[in-house]
Amino acid sequence: MPTPDCMIILVRPSVPENVGFVARAMKAFGFEKLTIVSPVFEWDPEGPAWKTACGAQEMLVQAERVDHVENAVASYHRVIGFSRRKHDFARPQSDITTWSVSYQEQYAFEKTALVFGPENFGLSNEDKRHCDQIVQIPLYHPALSLNLAQSVTVVLYEITRSGLLAAGAKESVECMATHGDVQRVVTQLTSLLEITHFFKKGRKERQIEIMRNLIFRCNLTKHEYDTVMGILSALNRKSD
Repeated sequence: MPTPDCMIILVRPSVPENVGFVARAMKAFGFEKLTIVSPVFEWDPEGPAWKTACGAQEMLVQAERVDHVENAVASYHRVIGFSRRKHDFARPQSDITTWSVSYQEQYAFEKTALVFGPENFGLSNEDKRHCDQIVQIPLYHPALSLNLAQSVTVVLYEITRSGLLAAGAKESVECMATHGDVQRVVTQLTSLLEITHFFKKGRKERQIEIMRNLIFRCNLTKHEYDTVMGILSALNRKSD
């Protein structure tokens, strides 16, 4: 059964056994892409992660390792963060069942990154800034949280159960701007606004966050991205 173009991203995992269990769950549900951001343990091919992977060690061998979440998600169209804590800045938030249904209807054929935080505190606010949406797994006891590997397994099961892996004609996503493209728009626009003294003292971070959210919600196509960057480049030349 074919899988959507989906990347599982583990941010700063500290328990190698969890990474192995995640690899095993991914293979069981048909997911192939794993990225690990700054693991907080020694990456040992003979270590605990390889033991708990149990039949899915190739997932660990092929896993990409990067230093920053921004680098991990740059080539993806949708970035979904999983956390039981809300984000300081505005983000669409939903429970996993609601999200899986809406995702199937709207984004099933876009390149999607599913981001999970470290075992101790989950995704930080900085990590969540790179996410389009925050999704929670409803629990009977809200004061508790699931283990990292358990959380990933529940999410992969929900995606599978919701039919996201059903065979069908795959729409082209090459025309959509990626997160990396959108971040370049934000960076260019921020530089231009610096010249105009747009940012208010003590509010710059908040203003940039609002601007980033607005641009992400535009769902720019590649053509629109090229046009916007052309406009910003022209304005930048004019300001020189």
